[in-house]
Amino acid sequence: MRIIFIVITLAVLSSCNFSSKVKVHAIDAPGKVVDSGETFGNFRDKFYTDSAFQLSRIKFPLPKVYKETDDEQNVKPDYLQKGQWELNLMLDKSLSRIETTKSDDEANERITTPVDPTVIQKSRFKKINGRWFLVYYETVGF
Repeated sequence: MRIIFIVITLAVLSSCNFSSKVKVHAIDAPGKVVDSGETFGNFRDKFYTDSAFQLSRIKFPLPKVYKETDDEQNVKPDYLQKGQWELNLMLDKSLSRIETTKSDDEANERITTPVDPTVIQKSRFKKINGRWFLVYYETVGF
């Protein structure tokens, strides 16, 4: 009787369609996430609209470089700690010019805005353990 109950329970559970917002992660080694299925576009949209999410997705200390011109070479970065980061929210994609180059695990963005088209923001993102993180930030022009 117990075996019949287990078989019926397993049959019912296997026929159910479990939809969930939780993503299943592939595991390569114990505790190491290979890919969460997070797309760069979805990450970027949330990164520029959610301050808590943004702070959680920056690898600190973050190398940050200020350049007067795009041609300036060998500028040493400042390394920002979490408390030094100024939130960068509300990117208006309809007004900003965003150039993105992306591979499977790295994305580089170059953003200019109509507020001050002489200033360029450059960001490098890396996919680490299946999740995107800001790993480098540069501002060109003052």
